Amino acid sequence: MSLQRDKLIIRQLNRKLERFGQLRSMPPPRKGWISEIRRALGISARQLASRLKVTSPAVSQYEKGEVNRTITLETLEKVAAALGCEFVYALVPKVSLDDLLQRRARRLATEMIERTSHSMHLEQQDVSENESKKQIEDLTQQLLADRPRTLWNDIED
Repeated sequence: MSLQRDKLIIRQLNRKLERFGQLRSMPPPRKGWISEIRRALGISARQLASRLKVTSPAVSQYEKGEVNRTITLETLEKVAAALGCEFVYALVPKVSLDDLLQRRARRLATEMIERTSHSMHLEQQDVSENESKKQIEDLTQQLLADRPRTLWNDIED
């Protein structure tokens, strides 16, 4: 995949994901969305069970499963449809994908340059702090351009 195409995909995905950003600060209701929406619509657990063709205890399990985060996406989708809702699922990055890639590349570049700098220090071939910063920036840009899979190896967030 070309770098231009990668950048285009990232830009388009960033635009889509921006819309979800504000949802990060909106926690789900304490009893979960299923229970909250069902009650707001005045639908009993028995009525929802009938619409889903399951038992009332199954609806209770769905509601508990949502709160405990053990419910499946498939079940959430079915329950949403039965409630006249649309199930929306997304992974929302904490920062833009560009920023995420930039940070990862800079961390990897910093680690690589620091390892090299340590060896050079032992050999009394130190480089200046400015030169080291320039090397990190150059390597960061190279890593971003090459987009190696190793960008995601051995770096803790």
